[in-house]
Amino acid sequence: MQLFFVPHQSIYVKLIVMSDKKQRLFEVMQKVNPDFKRKLNEDAPFHTDHLIQSAIRSGFISQEEYDADQQTFNMAAEETVDNFSDWSEGEGFGSSDMTFALKEFLENAGIKTDFVNNKLTRMQNEAANQQVATDINNVQKATQNSPAMQTANSRIDTPQEFEQGFTVWFSTTGFNPQKRPLSISQAQSMVRNAMQSLGYR
Repeated sequence: MQLFFVPHQSIYVKLIVMSDKKQRLFEVMQKVNPDFKRKLNEDAPFHTDHLIQSAIRSGFISQEEYDADQQTFNMAAEETVDNFSDWSEGEGFGSSDMTFALKEFLENAGIKTDFVNNKLTRMQNEAANQQVATDINNVQKATQNSPAMQTANSRIDTPQEFEQGFTVWFSTTGFNPQKRPLSISQAQSMVRNAMQSLGYR
């Protein structure tokens, strides 16, 4: 149980709310005190919008995913900001602190995360992981069984060829701008992660 006190016309309104009614709590507090969200953001080391945009830029969620369920993500962001609103200004707030804030935000939104090789990672369910492994293994086997493909791939070694080769390859995947959207920010984050795992800096 959480207690919230909201000043309004010199009257303190006490709201006692269980966790499954947090959404109603924020809606009521916004009606009672229109400045509630702004004051909440001022007290925390980051704003709700900053938290959401950081999650999108880092590839944890896509813009399309956010647009499809804004209410859930907005409530998760507000809850996270609320939990960090008592952060002391003298403590500072670094990138590692923001990572833990992102983790809390994502899990508040129902997205499971964990640290893999010291990197915050969005986790998939077991069935999805198995399907990903199968799909990737099929691609690897097809490449291994085609000497011509291996030779062609090995000759792509300039930035211009990379861009054109990526376009050719990506156009053959199951992604589709309308049916299976993948945001550019997500793709950038994934390419960065893949290159870093291969030793690129």
